[in-house]
Amino acid sequence: MASLPMPSRSLQTGDLLLFSGTGLSSDIIRWFTGSCWTHIGVVVWLEGIEEPLLLEATMAAESLDLFSGELSSGVSLVSLSQKLTDYVGDVAVRHRVGPPLCSRQLRLVRRLVRCLYRKPYRNYLWRQLLDTVPVSRRRLGAGFFCSELVAEFYRRLGWLPRDIRSGGFVPGHFAAESLSLSQGDLLPPLWLKQASLEAKEKKSTLAVAGR
Repeated sequence: MASLPMPSRSLQTGDLLLFSGTGLSSDIIRWFTGSCWTHIGVVVWLEGIEEPLLLEATMAAESLDLFSGELSSGVSLVSLSQKLTDYVGDVAVRHRVGPPLCSRQLRLVRRLVRCLYRKPYRNYLWRQLLDTVPVSRRRLGAGFFCSELVAEFYRRLGWLPRDIRSGGFVPGHFAAESLSLSQGDLLPPLWLKQASLEAKEKKSTLAVAGR
């Protein structure tokens, strides 16, 4: 996977950020999903804000929510550059390529953000448990796991099939070459941050210095 110095203007609404974390919750997600990717968010540009934002669903946020100014669990909007600074782990981007968003889709993005923002977080194991309950007995849209949020965003914009089950997605699905979009395509992942590599290089430097 190539590395990429990322000017913010090269990021567009619909680009995906894939994260590989270091904590216990990340280890659990890795174990259950079989993928190194443990979190995902989607890039959005909003009118009047001069930087790209990350729409994400988290249990324990690293970065302040742009509007509340707090570390918020659930669906939040954070400065993408601040997220990259705060996140402990590896981060990659998958650019979405395809026709530019039309005016209808731009309006839909704004409506989606308003609708999804501040929804509660639903952890991965709870999400799987809910999927065993008949639809009539559970509240739809009551909360989101990170990849479920991204899948719902893509589904509403017509980039995934309308009848697809958003709750069936894990972060690793969005890293797979086999993922096919209804409109456009996703380019291969590019590194934005390699904390694990940086840590190894630092450890190696310290070992050499200590000789």
